[in-house]
Amino acid sequence: MYLLKNDFGRERDNVGRLEITGLKNNEDFKNVVNQIQVEFGGKLEVKMTDLVNRLLLEQEERMRQVDEIKY
Repeated sequence: MYLLKNDFGRERDNVGRLEITGLKNNEDFKNVVNQIQVEFGGKLEVKMTDLVNRLLLEQEERMRQVDEIKY
């Protein structure tokens, strides 16, 4: 009976450690996902800004060409 009680206590401690480790890993996973979202969001913003600037420059160039054709 004493040995079973000791085994049960050790197993309960092991389960507690596993739960704590699982929670820590879950928090680490959330942090990694958040970092990826921030980095991806920043890169996407830069790409979109570049694209919009390029489109605006092309539009200005076309407007100049239209003005030249009119004259």
